[in-house]
Amino acid sequence: MTRRSKARNYMGPRRATAFEKESRAEGTLKVPSAWKEGTNTRCVYPGQCFWRSFQYAVDPARESVPGVWLVHGESDFSDGSHAWVELPDGLVFDAVLQRWYPDYYGAAGQNGKAWYKYTPDAAWLIYNELNDDDSSETVGFRFDRFLWLPWGDSKNPLLIDYERATRLIESREKRKSLFRRRVTMTREGFESTLRETPIGTLEPMSNVAASERSGNT
Repeated sequence: MTRRSKARNYMGPRRATAFEKESRAEGTLKVPSAWKEGTNTRCVYPGQCFWRSFQYAVDPARESVPGVWLVHGESDFSDGSHAWVELPDGLVFDAVLQRWYPDYYGAAGQNGKAWYKYTPDAAWLIYNELNDDDSSETVGFRFDRFLWLPWGDSKNPLLIDYERATRLIESREKRKSLFRRRVTMTREGFESTLRETPIGTLEPMSNVAASERSGNT
């Protein structure tokens, strides 16, 4: 699979706040060396959860390991959407805090709620397609927006492997093509109406009609 990256500007690491230090302390665990590849446990990366989680999941040290999932959802740590990585044996890596948690989905962790879960190869495929799309800057790394997925359900998160990602991308392209055809037909119909209707035949709107249309009484 082609691995093209796109230059993006992100905030650099900084020192942790008191709340982040408390959250990081909860995630201080001894983990296998493969889980530590590409991490920096001395820093935090606020605002970079989607990008950092993606990087971590597709790292060569982990991308072929069964049980690794890139997860998009929400947690107590963020005000809105959040991303993290599930690892085998129930571990979760939070890429913002650069810490591993054994109970990320419970009250003792970050109370995470998963919406969508992607295998690393599916994430690579979607990322490459997103880079080739003109909407990449608006959707960021929210793959659900790029793929037009249904609203996330934490009780039944949507699992997306490579095959499903391929079908979703194909479906998106078909819907985009249909939408563009409709827009083109609408524009052409409007222009055709203007061409076929002489300007002199268009009656000016009366003051009463104009007032009613504007909502004034």
